[in-house]
Amino acid sequence: FDSSNQTVTLKVSPTTLDIGNSVTVEWTVNSDEYTPQNDWIALYDGRQDNPHKYLSYQWTNAGGADKKGTLKFSAPSQYGNYRFCYLKDQSYTVVAHSDDFTVKPQYTLSTKLVAEEEEGTRAIQVTFEKKSGNQHPTAWIGMYSPSASLTQFQTYEWLSKATDNTITFPVPKDGEWIFRLFPERTFIGAYVPVAECSITVNGNDVLKLSFENTQTFVEYEIQTVDPASDQVWIGLYFEDSENYKEYRRFKRISGPGKGKITFKTPIHKGTYNARLFARGAPTPVQTSNSIDVPDAL
Repeated sequence: FDSSNQTVTLKVSPTTLDIGNSVTVEWTVNSDEYTPQNDWIALYDGRQDNPHKYLSYQWTNAGGADKKGTLKFSAPSQYGNYRFCYLKDQSYTVVAHSDDFTVKPQYTLSTKLVAEEEEGTRAIQVTFEKKSGNQHPTAWIGMYSPSASLTQFQTYEWLSKATDNTITFPVPKDGEWIFRLFPERTFIGAYVPVAECSITVNGNDVLKLSFENTQTFVEYEIQTVDPASDQVWIGLYFEDSENYKEYRRFKRISGPGKGKITFKTPIHKGTYNARLFARGAPTPVQTSNSIDVPDAL
């Protein structure tokens, strides 16, 4: 809609509100040369540029010639951006439109990286604060990788499960993580977040190799790949082996990113190390220290 003509101005209050609440539009005719006659104000989706496709409307003065006034509308039933248009003389000629206003509850989100004392792993605390809006008993927060669509969340949690407005999410792996708050449970239709924040997590993978008699141990802390989804495994190798298929022992890792695995100590004398692999790649993500295994253990 063209708003370059300032014959009429529209002012909306409030500029953010939740579904079902009232929004007021104040209209003022700024030109002495323009006389309102059968003018009307219509509510539109903010993306709509066809004046015929309004959502609701009201007459400005019921056939009178008032130069200013206010009208009250109910907010639409879907979240999004909306605007009002002033149209003249029972036509679809748009004289002016308002700035967009937003229908949604207002929340803020913040994040903090913490260590989980019981498991020795990292976690992200997401704290939310509700600024305005209706009660939303099925509101939830989703955790996303940057490339994921709104339907492809890594995990989620209900706001009703929060402690002191804070929800704790385990860190699957290093990198950027985005958290989005949704006010409603979504079974079908669009996912509409009303608040968002992100955090970047940095770290290193650690492998520590040791042996005792007939058992060899690999203590691991995996931070750059996700054992749950990245096909993570650890292999035991001769130190000079260059072929990733020449492992002497191996185990897949699908549980927590921190732990300890046990191999039977190799029967052949030599220098060994442990290597971490992921995503089917032949190049190790990380390599442990080396140990010397004597003959005939």
